[in-house]
Amino acid sequence: MNLKSVEILNHLSKCMDLNYNIISEEQWNTEYEAMDLKLNHTFCKSRLAKKTPKKSGYFVTLWTKDKTQINQPFDYQNFPEKLIVNVIDNDKCGQYVLSKDLLLKKGILSHDEKKGKMAFRVYPVWETNLNTTALKTQKWQCNYFIDLTKNIKKELVLSLYE
Repeated sequence: MNLKSVEILNHLSKCMDLNYNIISEEQWNTEYEAMDLKLNHTFCKSRLAKKTPKKSGYFVTLWTKDKTQINQPFDYQNFPEKLIVNVIDNDKCGQYVLSKDLLLKKGILSHDEKKGKMAFRVYPVWETNLNTTALKTQKWQCNYFIDLTKNIKKELVLSLYE
């Protein structure tokens, strides 16, 4: 398995006391390296964000299929504790660690009457010249972002993965 997301996980596990096991690669969203994994004692979903040529930020898909094979957002009740979003852009590299509670609060996971989203954008700290909406999103997202380009902030990694 030669996945960019796995390279990031390998790097983090060497630098930190993190152990992971890939449980399965998802049937859908393979171009986003969609997989389920267990990180220490926490079940997670993982995605690789993709840079888009015409719009700032990186695109992430987060959907499954229902019983009739129609795409739908993931439901809060059936979602693991965390979503890991890996971002790689030439020499820049980072990772978002987003809890399922945060994903619900931000309207990404569906629950009861909330529809959820099948995709969203992330804006790492190195993204500049953003419009107002993207800046607002980047502001809340930066609290959950680990910049792996330079020195790893170990306290941040530990707090996001606990």
